[in-house]
Amino acid sequence: MPRNTLTQAQAAKAALWAQRALGLEDWTLSVHVGDDRPEWAECPTDEASAGINCYDPAFKRAGIWVSPGRCSRCGWDPRHTLFHEIVHVSMEEAGLPQESQGPPTEFVIDRIAALMNQAYRP
Repeated sequence: MPRNTLTQAQAAKAALWAQRALGLEDWTLSVHVGDDRPEWAECPTDEASAGINCYDPAFKRAGIWVSPGRCSRCGWDPRHTLFHEIVHVSMEEAGLPQESQGPPTEFVIDRIAALMNQAYRP
């Protein structure tokens, strides 16, 4: 797969693998790949965002959005971005709400996502 491409089917397969790897089998993850922000992504518009996660821990469901176009403009791998957003969901599951996740947590999340991206075999 070229570095800055990710199809909906590839993302769904990678998300299922990540869900199992992180012990999130009891969560429902909805993955959206595309450059248009889905309506459910009620997060602030940030042109630098290449991915967003919105989740509801009470119902164990999350939406993950990855923008291949934004990833390309920033030089990011969209699959890494997908794994990064799923790790955010895992951190919520562990009891670390996103609003308490600062730069040190982002660093750790990014490292975990990088390891997952290296370990994943499509």
